[in-house]
Amino acid sequence: MTASPIDFSCYVAGRKVASGKRVSVHFPYDGRIVGHVLLAGREDTEAAISAALAPKEPLTRFQRSSILDSARLLLEQRRDEFAVERIRQIVGDPDITPVIKGFSTWTINRQVASHYQAGRVLAMGDAVHRHPPTNGLGLNTSIADAFNLAWKLALVVRGQAGPALLESYSAERQPVGRQVVDRAMQSAVEMTAVKEALGFAPDQSEADGWAALDGLYQPGPAGDRRRAALRDALALMNYQFNAHGIELGYRYGAGAVVPDGSPEPLPVRDPQLYYQPTTWPGAHLPHAWLDGPSGRISTLDLVAGTHFSLITGIGGEGWTDAARRASDVTGVPVDVHHVGTRHGLHDNYGDWAELREVQSTGAVLVRPDRHVAWRAEEYTAEAASSLCEALQQLLAKNSDPHHHASAPGSGHRGQPVRQLSE
Repeated sequence: MTASPIDFSCYVAGRKVASGKRVSVHFPYDGRIVGHVLLAGREDTEAAISAALAPKEPLTRFQRSSILDSARLLLEQRRDEFAVERIRQIVGDPDITPVIKGFSTWTINRQVASHYQAGRVLAMGDAVHRHPPTNGLGLNTSIADAFNLAWKLALVVRGQAGPALLESYSAERQPVGRQVVDRAMQSAVEMTAVKEALGFAPDQSEADGWAALDGLYQPGPAGDRRRAALRDALALMNYQFNAHGIELGYRYGAGAVVPDGSPEPLPVRDPQLYYQPTTWPGAHLPHAWLDGPSGRISTLDLVAGTHFSLITGIGGEGWTDAARRASDVTGVPVDVHHVGTRHGLHDNYGDWAELREVQSTGAVLVRPDRHVAWRAEEYTAEAASSLCEALQQLLAKNSDPHHHASAPGSGHRGQPVRQLSE
């Protein structure tokens, strides 16, 4: 909607809003409708209003569906009138004449598919998980779906991996989708705690709303309880805006990973709020800055394309031959990175030494999507032999050690191992 030449920003709590900035202002309950206005963009003359159904009491699924249908029909029939009324209410000017540029309805979903694959069909993104925008995880989760599937699909199409590798996609990503949907819904519910702590209620007049806010400034036990309730409600918002454990801390307990027999690390802090780095197979590769001939690089950037990467250290020189054999057998490139050696990458701050969770001679095998696929505590002849077996297992390959994979019709055995640092 637009209201040119009226400048909306002058109406927002007496504060001038610079062009291009955004500010949200909640307007009071009106029957079962509550919402907010968002000012943004062109010379502060355009804004977007979001209005949500706010029932007075819990509803059954049938009641909720019936009310939503009725509300949607009502809004479609009276959309311009509805919007103009609320704009005038928000800005406090009964004579303002905004122009409505668009109007649409939307229903919050809480859906996640039980399986992301059906034969040759692999689904991702909103096709398999839908949730409210709380936590802002929709796009991140969808991209992570694609990141997980792309390298697997590429290797299978090239003939470098067996079709069973694709089955790991759903096994790994579906639990993440469920976790994201549940967290987003919980955050949406927790937002009501803020409105309750502020003293807002359905069918409340504007005067009653201001009176409820005044209670936050009253001395005495009643005021103390109100302020404590508001602090508790705002603390819940931390789970919506800073849930780093949900965003990055998920670990694939089943799928294209080879366990090393160690138990999954227990969280030392709130697992939803805090990402806990670990090289436990199935976890996201921890970030650490390393320095080399080409300058500073993150451990996350040691992975290229559909290559696997093997990270080792001083005394782990034998992993280069082990990786070469694994690459020859599977046809999948394995890039080897030595950290701490004279001519290799330097862990100048000791961060990788703290995060690797294996000895200097050990190794961490990283998938193309930066998740740890396998690791070895130290270099031994047995561990070196296990690398090839682990890679074959990950790729759902023929267990015959003389089997060589190549892209269909390519006539070669794949690219050799690259030793990028030593």
